Amino acid sequence: MFSTSSMPEVPAYQTFTFSRPLISSKIGLVSSCLERRASPDRYTTRNWLATGGKKWGRHLAPERVFGGGSANWQWAYASAIGEAVERTSLSNYNPNDFTVLPFEQMPLSFSAAKELLFYLDSQYADPTFPIAKPDFEKPIAWVKGWSLADRAEAYLPASLVYLPYRHLSQEPIFTDLISTGTSCARTKDKAAALAILELVERDAWTMVWETRAKVAEIHPDEIKAVPAVVAAEQNGLQFRAFNLTNDTNIPAVIAIAINETSLPALAIGTAARLSPYEALERAISEAITNWRSTAYLCVNGIRKLDAESLQNRRHTDFSLQSLFYADPQNSHHFSFLLQQNSDYVGVEALVPEQYNQGDLRQLRRLLTDSGHNVCLFNLTQCEAEEVGLYVVRAVSTSLIRQSLGLLRPLAHPRLLNIPKKLGRIAEDLNVKDLLRSSHPFP
Repeated sequence: MFSTSSMPEVPAYQTFTFSRPLISSKIGLVSSCLERRASPDRYTTRNWLATGGKKWGRHLAPERVFGGGSANWQWAYASAIGEAVERTSLSNYNPNDFTVLPFEQMPLSFSAAKELLFYLDSQYADPTFPIAKPDFEKPIAWVKGWSLADRAEAYLPASLVYLPYRHLSQEPIFTDLISTGTSCARTKDKAAALAILELVERDAWTMVWETRAKVAEIHPDEIKAVPAVVAAEQNGLQFRAFNLTNDTNIPAVIAIAINETSLPALAIGTAARLSPYEALERAISEAITNWRSTAYLCVNGIRKLDAESLQNRRHTDFSLQSLFYADPQNSHHFSFLLQQNSDYVGVEALVPEQYNQGDLRQLRRLLTDSGHNVCLFNLTQCEAEEVGLYVVRAVSTSLIRQSLGLLRPLAHPRLLNIPKKLGRIAEDLNVKDLLRSSHPFP
């Protein structure tokens, strides 16, 4: 299903040139794609907004707008198109394609039952917790994917793959639905690699955020060498970046954009790439894009949010987090990073060996060497493939799922084990400590 050969990247202008047939307000994978430029960033970033098709597939895609921000308008356009195609593809499934069985009757399950218990018993027992502990004797809708490590077919619950997803009657709910681990690219292998890297990025960031781990800061000179920083500094932004790389040995970075003169006060970007320099560049680009998007929300005055409002039973809107951290009074949640005093590291310290950018084979080797596996799903629709776009969904139960409101994956053993092994947290830190220390996930 997926090869592990190295594939060359195709320039973004081809997406701009060939994607027009996808755009139709009535039948397209993308309803519209329009440019938005305004003063919050002094016009230094080109921003395209694409809306996912509303009349496609059995289940409607979320009626949301997706944007791509870049100094290069073709990259911004391609990013926006890709985001919209991803979301529409995630919503397109046929229940007749599923295999419905209780867990014990599925011989080709990608994961063990215990790996689908993302939360602690004490979390499930809390009356305010959004979901009940899964009952594995109930019927589960399974969808066939491809195990990267085993190079073989494997099955996972469809509820972990599609978004939105309509559960069967009595089907267990394992977690909330998020699009993390989905990518659209101009080759299937590239889409698979980017989807996997997004899982690695969220695993690394969730681990550091939830445990308040101490990680190395990247030298300011390395940050200033990133071209996007020059234009962003004209808007009064300052940047700090930290090495999130963990046992996977895949470079992961968080970049924090800080604005001391106007709102938003803080915005972040995270990224994982096989190239440490590309990971830093991408994280900074994401931080700038997030800062810019939040600036639009703040134009008419910031919406005041308290931590409790971010942890309600049905919270899925990530714009709430960006608004919360746009308020300088809430920056203290980042003090474990911003107030630390440690020696700087260079970008080259993020990776222990030579890398081959975009090579799916190397990703497979790094993940299997560190005991991880990923299940891949080809969600490409024929209309997208006709214009050279592919959508791949990656799901892993060995990597940590990102937190979302009350849904903090505190049952995952690596959440504490790996930071302790790397010397980033105290040896006596335990899950009870984590439960008592809650910080809204940004």
